[in-house]
Amino acid sequence: AKKVCNVWAGSALMKNEPLALRIVEAVVTACAPHGVPVTLKMRTGWSDEHRNAVALARAAEDLGIAMLT
Repeated sequence: AKKVCNVWAGSALMKNEPLALRIVEAVVTACAPHGVPVTLKMRTGWSDEHRNAVALARAAEDLGIAMLT
């Protein structure tokens, strides 16, 4: 939806994989000292033509995501 993609919210963040993964890494790092597991919910991609969920999921797992949906 334009209202989501125009403000880099929700699935629009999937357009910028490096930024999305920096956010994931920062959250995992911040939560680790407190023993808080981090989960990630995402869509299959940011449009029908651009489905990058598998690549992002694998990278997020490598960064310490505990569960993904």
